[in-house]
Amino acid sequence: MKTDDIGGHGLSSIGASIRRAKMGFDGVVHIYPLTCMPEIVAQSTFNEVQKKYNIPIMTLIVDEMTGEAGYTTRLEAFIDMILMKKKASAALHSPDTSRLLNNC
Repeated sequence: MKTDDIGGHGLSSIGASIRRAKMGFDGVVHIYPLTCMPEIVAQSTFNEVQKKYNIPIMTLIVDEMTGEAGYTTRLEAFIDMILMKKKASAALHSPDTSRLLNNC
């Protein structure tokens, strides 16, 4: 997909996600209104952004019928996933783990 194919705030959303990854953020929450075509197109690029920049991205779509409880649960799960990823990364890079991996 070419960047010319992405309009409105969609291109800004992609660029902001990449900037946050380069700044060392742990994750991105992408929120957009239901039926917003530029953001729907932007969302389709996030799998590539996640892989290339190693940053998790969660998308929340908002409309007037959306309940808060569902969002709270999804955000809590996203944060838990990020924390587990950080703990696993820290354990993998600890001196004790390095020594164990070198003995394999």
